[in-house]
Amino acid sequence: MVLARGNCVVVGYADVFVPKGNRLPSVQEIHVQHQDSYAKFWLTPVRLARSTGYDAPTLNKLHSLVRANEMLFLEKWNEHFTR
Repeated sequence: MVLARGNCVVVGYADVFVPKGNRLPSVQEIHVQHQDSYAKFWLTPVRLARSTGYDAPTLNKLHSLVRANEMLFLEKWNEHFTR
């Protein structure tokens, strides 16, 4: 399940969001967080930048979800940084 809400997108059980702040990051990225687990993915092309707390099968699943929803995440990222 993917549900968009502001600059946050809920993918299954984890929140996916663009970085906070008004400074434009040098790369398009999203952050995934669930309880104490965290991952950062760079977009275009989608690749894992770093993570903590997620096991390998979960990271593979998240990577697939990010890839499958890349256009939605890019849209949310652009909305956040071009307002």
